[in-house]
Amino acid sequence: MLFYGTYTHSVDPAGRFVMPKTFRNRLGDNFLITKGINCLWCFPENYLNKILGPAIEKLGQNPIRGLFDTDVTRFTRHLFEDMVSTNDDSQSRVPLSQEHREYAGIKDTVVLCGRGQIIELWSPEALEQYRQANQDIEGVIASAQTLMPIISQLLDKDADADISHAGSEE
Repeated sequence: MLFYGTYTHSVDPAGRFVMPKTFRNRLGDNFLITKGINCLWCFPENYLNKILGPAIEKLGQNPIRGLFDTDVTRFTRHLFEDMVSTNDDSQSRVPLSQEHREYAGIKDTVVLCGRGQIIELWSPEALEQYRQANQDIEGVIASAQTLMPIISQLLDKDADADISHAGSEE
């Protein structure tokens, strides 16, 4: 269940926008919105429980590190302190808090960008700045090359799990 595509919607004076149907269907009844990096992140509750939760637990396995490591503190505070659980109303509108709108610079228009397991909510101006700064194909290729060993390792682990699982059914 991946989110993809880009949609532009108006934001009403109460700070609500219409969530595209394709995203609504994948988000479920309740979903989360929090501060991202120069934008807002929106994702289903199960993403928090299945992906973010276990990662945060591993960071906090050493209780002292979880309390005093400035990187852990900065990251988890940014992610969780303004996270809200929300849903859409009967007209498919989703409310954005004043704090979230100010953080992302969202005024009367929001651009929703699918990014795999999450949705990003951008102001048109911030998204354009991001695109201008990251439009070179060489940068995309360099990022893909950096990630290739990690992706290969993950795919190899999945292949090993499939093989061992298949073998146990004989």
